[in-house]
Formats: sequence, structure tokens, C-alpha cells
Amino acid sequence: MDTQLVVWDSSGTKRLERNGIFPRLTIAGGASVEPPSELSDAIRRAWGMDTVLVRVTQEATAEVEYRGGPLPAGFRWHPAMTTPAPELRAAWHRPGWLSAVMAEVDAALSRLGRSRTGPPRQQRHTTITGIMEIPTPRGPVWLKTLLPIFAHEPRVIRCAGTFADVILPSVIVEGDGWWLSEPFPRETSRPADHFLTAMAEIQIASALHVDELRARGCPNRPLRSLPADVAELSQRRDLVTPGQGEGLGAVLPRLMDLCHAVDDLGLPDTLVHGDLNPENVRPTRNGWMLFDWTDACVGNPVVDVALAVDKEPDDRRAEAISAYAARWSRVLPADRVEHAVRAAPAIGAAHQAVSYRWILDAVDRSAADSSNGNQMLGLLRYWVDRLTNTLGSTSSPIG
Repeated sequence: MDTQLVVWDSSGTKRLERNGIFPRLTIAGGASVEPPSELSDAIRRAWGMDTVLVRVTQEATAEVEYRGGPLPAGFRWHPAMTTPAPELRAAWHRPGWLSAVMAEVDAALSRLGRSRTGPPRQQRHTTITGIMEIPTPRGPVWLKTLLPIFAHEPRVIRCAGTFADVILPSVIVEGDGWWLSEPFPRETSRPADHFLTAMAEIQIASALHVDELRARGCPNRPLRSLPADVAELSQRRDLVTPGQGEGLGAVLPRLMDLCHAVDDLGLPDTLVHGDLNPENVRPTRNGWMLFDWTDACVGNPVVDVALAVDKEPDDRRAEAISAYAARWSRVLPADRVEHAVRAAPAIGAAHQAVSYRWILDAVDRSAADSSNGNQMLGLLRYWVDRLTNTLGSTSSPIG
């Protein structure tokens, strides 16, 4: 695909032009090629310049930062300012960010008796996060960058690791808006049990540690606050269509009744993953690994059920939910667990819709890479529709 490149210097005040225009390059996969390091590789092969992706602004337009190498014939620096203002962007979408964060990473590795043996390679780069692989003599480490609303992730993982007998990422060190982890274990064949059962194990173990989780920055999202959050979302015409807003208003009384009913069942507040889906789990020889805890919070455990089984075939979905309920029934009356799980489709859909609202409010949507921003908005509307369809029936979700 023919891709237009905006090549910034590290200050974000000058950009390269070629014969008076932005350079263009044919790149297989276009500006959004995965992993993003392939974009830098293509630029190096074509012009000998070292670059790093800053952001994808359109399907066929990418901003990159010049990191070194000779300027090819016809390339000249011209004064320019980034637009919109850099402070509106995620840190990793600003020219100069990589140098600053790698200085912090190198210092942190040095304190641990480790060192970097080469430049980092970008593996993911979106409005939500940036992920890089960093080579060291003892093998690679992984750098993950975070929006401020997700800053609790490494602390929550470390806390969960003290009480959960489940495989979690290994946090090496955390900095301001970033953290490092060891590589994930090798992926194997799928375990016999569903990953939702592994989440039940974590939730049950976490019930005695919610105060510690909150103290480490894990957001508190009690069930009783969910209807008010949905009511606010129903008024956001920049996020939901007029029809969706009206639909949310129509089912809001039922959602309030449902949340109160589930609260009365007596399930404890626990650690909630918040984004439990097949893309955020890995089968290993020692069982399921659960990762990507950016959306973690303290709340009602059944919140995690809806997304975990959303794309499963009917038989697999029923089996997973049954196993999840059976695990919880070892510590709570089975009838209460059954009633709570029955409410999971509606409660989980409401939780997901509100989560995407908060994420979309935290990113620079005017300048975000369009595919990622549109995907998040589409997912928000998907869960709004799931909520209204679930509560729009005449029967009660919990009987």
C-alpha cells in the first residue's frame, strides 16, 4: 500500500520533506502493518534511515520519528509543529518519548544487574498502549506503556501474585507510565478447563485482599454504581446513537433492580479482570496464564463472565459458565451463585459499555489512529446493544 510518512525530529518541531512534499513509500500492510517494527524495517531498507513509529493517523498515513542514519538525497528538514498539541496525545505518540523512556529503562535494568544489548523493537503501538521487545544478555524483556487510567496494572498483578495460584505476568520493574516483564511462557495446547474457571480461582482468593488491591490503585467499581454510570452514558450522543440512548433509558429501571437483586445475593467484592477474553489468556503447560490487567477493578465477580464466553459456541459457553458456577458453589450456596450467574449477561454488558466510555474519554480521539478509535467505539455500541437486548425481554434475568 502506498503510505505517506510524516518524519519528525526528536523535538517534534521539524519534519523531513522530500523535494518539498512528504515522502511516500509502498509498504505491505500499509501504515498499520503488524508488528509496527516492520514499518521501521521498510523505511530502513528504502532509505537507510532509522525510525520508530509515533502514531498512525489514517489508514495510509503514519508519523515516525527519525532516530539516525544518513539523510537520502532530496530530504530536507523543515520547521513544523505537531498537531494537535503533543500534550493531548499518549506519551508514546510524541516525538522524543522513546529516548526519554529508554533512559529510564536502562537505569532500571542497571540497578537490577541487567543491560540492554540493542535497540527495542515495537510489537504493538495503539492509542491504548505501546509494547516493545528489549534485548538483554539473559533474553528479552518486554516494555509496556500505559495510559494514566491504567497505571495500576503492574501493582495489581504483583498483588494478585501474592495470593493467586494462577500464572500471571512477571513484573520486573515499573516506572512512570510503563513497566517491564519477563517473556511469557511458551504456549501449549488448550487445557481441559475453561480460562473462566481460572478466573474464578483468582476471584475467590482475592476476596480477602480487596482492601490491599484498592490501596494499590485498583479502581473500585461496586455494582450499585453501575446504573448511574449507564445513565450518564445514555446521554453521550458522541458515543451512542439517539436510538441507543433511548434504549438505555428504557431498560435503566430494570438494570437498577437487577443490580440491587444481585447485590442482595451476598457475593463478595473480588478482583475483576475487566477484559477477560481469548486474546488475553494463554494456555501453558502449567495451566492458563491471564494477562492484560489494564481494566482490572474491584467489583462483583460475575462481571467477568459475559465477555469471557461472548464468542464461544453455545455448548462451550454453557460448559464454561457451569464450571465457573460450580467453582464458586464450593464457597457459597449454589442457588445464590446460580442466580448471580444468570444476571451476568446484562451486568457484564453494562460494565463493558461503561469501560469503553472511560477509555474513549481518556484517549485523543481527534488524532488517534482511526482504526483503533473506531474499533473501541464499535465495541462500546456493541455492548450497549447487548445490554438493551438482554434486558428488553419480559422475563427476569435472575428469575
